[in-house]
Amino acid sequence: MYLDDVRTRLVELVKRRVQCGQFTERGLARLSGMSQPHLHNVLKQVRTLSLEAADQLLLAMNFGVEDLILRFPYGEDMGTRSVPSLNTRIGPGIAAQFREFGGYYPVPAKVALAAVEPIMAQVAPDLGLPVSLQANDIVLVDQNPTFRRSPLPDFPYLVSNGNAALFRYVRLGGTRIYLTDSPARTDPKEWHEIPLQKRDILEVIRGRVVWISRELGKTPQGPSLAFGEGD
Repeated sequence: MYLDDVRTRLVELVKRRVQCGQFTERGLARLSGMSQPHLHNVLKQVRTLSLEAADQLLLAMNFGVEDLILRFPYGEDMGTRSVPSLNTRIGPGIAAQFREFGGYYPVPAKVALAAVEPIMAQVAPDLGLPVSLQANDIVLVDQNPTFRRSPLPDFPYLVSNGNAALFRYVRLGGTRIYLTDSPARTDPKEWHEIPLQKRDILEVIRGRVVWISRELGKTPQGPSLAFGEGD
């Protein structure tokens, strides 16, 4: 791999972030110290991105070169993509650190490429987990702002309120967000209310769970049948 390959990946990453609405060309140009016309021409491949400007774009998006290399491996035919994994588990009593990663996790490419700024997280024990999740699951969370602003009722979401982070179902109601666990899904009186006054919904709804990796239990005790036995 050469520097030009890394630069090409950065341009593609910026285009995806702009297309999904996470950034605007104007806002990203301002954060990176570039003019909007120049950034526009870079994204349309009319102009070349200088290495200095590339560093500024990475800084503006809180990315590093290792992210570009590991998230987008060589070749388009790769079956997996590497996604950063949070340092801490997600669950009750655990302070959430959404920008501290402990490595990368291989995920099916068709899942990872469809997600916006995906992250991996391990599920901590929690009596209120959505029915599709279990403790110790490794899940992929899609941070697509569109999914976070318009949550669907039957999908598990990663939500945060202060330092706490949980996996919950989400309901919207006017200027409020309602969080519900599995036992309380059908009982609105048990939903936890979070007012949104002066808060962006993206601060509360951090992403939607779109993929789950689960270790199967240990092999059952007892003899196994050889092929053909028991027929």
